[in-house]
Amino acid sequence: MGKMILKDAHLSINGKDLSDHLEQIELNYSAVIHEKGAMGEKSVTRIAGLTDFKLTATLLQDYDAASVDATLFPLIGAASFPVIVRPKKAVKGADNPEFTGNAVLSSYPPISGTHGQVAKTSISLEGDGDLLRAVS
Repeated sequence: MGKMILKDAHLSINGKDLSDHLEQIELNYSAVIHEKGAMGEKSVTRIAGLTDFKLTATLLQDYDAASVDATLFPLIGAASFPVIVRPKKAVKGADNPEFTGNAVLSSYPPISGTHGQVAKTSISLEGDGDLLRAVS
């Protein structure tokens, strides 16, 4: 029975590895479900439709060149870009699947925080096409 503590997840956005600033991550993969029942049926029946993915993450903010803000700020309103997520920074494998796809950045607050606390930013990305899963 496999169990793990999520402590070194990998996140790459538009070719930039932001894993060393990553505090929280959630990759949600879903399908639109449609009811397909017709008159006279006594139970609801369903069929899966299009799939979709969304990624949310909390990052420690950093304004240095080629870091968090420099990577994310230009992506709002831009064309889709590649995203890579793994549960561990290690290379992909049977115990470390790699999820890849293209996404658009739907939300990015460049400044967010509380007095005396670490500056963080919470981002939301929405899939643009297929989410792929690879183990080799």
